[in-house]
Amino acid sequence: MPVIAPTAILLTAAAALTLPAAAHAAAPADSPHPVPRAGETVTQPLQAALKSLTVKDEDRTGYQRTSFKHWVDADQDGCTTRII
Repeated sequence: MPVIAPTAILLTAAAALTLPAAAHAAAPADSPHPVPRAGETVTQPLQAALKSLTVKDEDRTGYQRTSFKHWVDADQDGCTTRII
């Protein structure tokens, strides 16, 4: 198995995050571009794709902490871990 240098991995990740990439999101209502059909691939710059995301307030309706007993904070430092 080939060994990949950490620098090569870092550069590849940086390129993937900064180069224009395909985005699978509907255009905003005020966008001059038409809304793509279901399954259609839309290519746009990363910054435009990020700006098109809708940000909503968190909704915890129906959440019950007791439903997640497998998460514990054994040393009481505020960081929970999952017991498998």
